[in-house]
Amino acid sequence: MPIVMPAAMRIGKQILGNMAKTAIEVAGDVIGGRNITEMLKDRRLASVKRTDAKIVDQSPVDKQ
Repeated sequence: MPIVMPAAMRIGKQILGNMAKTAIEVAGDVIGGRNITEMLKDRRLASVKRTDAKIVDQSPVDKQ
């Protein structure tokens, strides 16, 4: 567990930060008058891609 917990905490913090960024983007889109359904689809996909990229960048796998 000592190895897993720091990584899990780091990933959790990144996910929370990413959620906050996505919420700000959604609020801006709502204020801008964008279609809510389409906007949520776009933002959800972008948020998942951002989170995945950060996790992959931090993986200890040898990158050659």
